[in-house]
Amino acid sequence: MMKHVLVIYYTQSGQLLNILNSLLRPLSQHNDIHITYEAIQTEKPFPFPWSILSFLDVMPESVLEVPTAIKPPSFDSNIKYDLVILAYQPWFLSTSIPISSFLQSEYAKVLNNTPVITVNGSRNLWLMAHEKIKSHLTRLGAKLVMNIPFIDRAANSATVITTPLWMLSGKRKLIPFLPKAGVSDKDIDHASEFGEVILNYLQSGDCAAQKNLAQDYPAEVIPRLIGVEKAGRRVFTLWAKLISSMGKQGALLRKPFLLVFMTYLIIVISIVFPLTYFTYQLKRLLNPKGMAKEVSYYAKGK
Repeated sequence: MMKHVLVIYYTQSGQLLNILNSLLRPLSQHNDIHITYEAIQTEKPFPFPWSILSFLDVMPESVLEVPTAIKPPSFDSNIKYDLVILAYQPWFLSTSIPISSFLQSEYAKVLNNTPVITVNGSRNLWLMAHEKIKSHLTRLGAKLVMNIPFIDRAANSATVITTPLWMLSGKRKLIPFLPKAGVSDKDIDHASEFGEVILNYLQSGDCAAQKNLAQDYPAEVIPRLIGVEKAGRRVFTLWAKLISSMGKQGALLRKPFLLVFMTYLIIVISIVFPLTYFTYQLKRLLNPKGMAKEVSYYAKGK
């Protein structure tokens, strides 16, 4: 019997599509599996590369999940898909606006009562964005089967420079002595290993596997970043509400607040994040069971 897989994604640089192509290579080699790719497109495209102000200006709407208009998807909504792959990037510790907009649209009803595997590509901060994704999936009646994050494995001190430069220039490598930004080519090539897991899941027809995949293949979590993301989410929410009160995207009154926000980010990255890391080390020593439980929660998506 033919299996139908729907892949919903949004990408600007093209890297997430490369990840998906590698991930789904094992499935594409089977004639009894039909894969439909659906790239979410907004009515007003977001720029890439970004300017500094245009990049900062999407923060409030990203964090507050203010939807924007999207073009009608072309997938056949009459098909009952056996699996949906939902692929996204975090923007400011939240879901990217295009994917968030899709999840809040009428088209997202395709996820109802359907197994969903989430895939994200990020620098290394994806936990809070995935929490929002989970909330939407629960509301839509979808069945979250598994989460597969792909991150930049370079040192945090390097990626905090290389990732913004990539977003602002469109080039993954600008500084010779720093690593190439983004998910490594090696990790992208090895994504097909997860594809084999997905293939076995589809072919098994075992509903119990919906519960077991996340347990047997937990997402990779960096424990020291949990506190960073939690603190960042609280602070970003405050800034998002303040800046959005100054008007909509592009409003002149928002610009000085965006510049102050950028200054704040630089200070936070330089001073506060290291302090948060120290707090993590203290928590790990004083409450190892609590830390292990927290890591397990994010790793298994439950």
